[in-house]
Amino acid sequence: MEQLRTITGIQGITLYWARHTFATVARNKCRMSKDDIALALNHVDSGNKITDIYIEKDWKIIDDVQRKVIKKLKKAEQKIFKSKSNVE
Repeated sequence: MEQLRTITGIQGITLYWARHTFATVARNKCRMSKDDIALALNHVDSGNKITDIYIEKDWKIIDDVQRKVIKKLKKAEQKIFKSKSNVE
């Protein structure tokens, strides 16, 4: 921890802060799976309940999932309409 404090210049860094930051960046910025993050943090609970405590919620991930699913559905819908119009 002392090296991390020296490198960053932040004297208040704690082990908990470092683990919380690692988990949040890994999930929200790097889009790593919770299972991989749990493994990296040496969490052994099922369901990633402990890991969830470490990760700050980022609703952008959910927004991206929903946007991608909607895009796929619209593409499929267009394909269906196109094939129906070719039949008629």
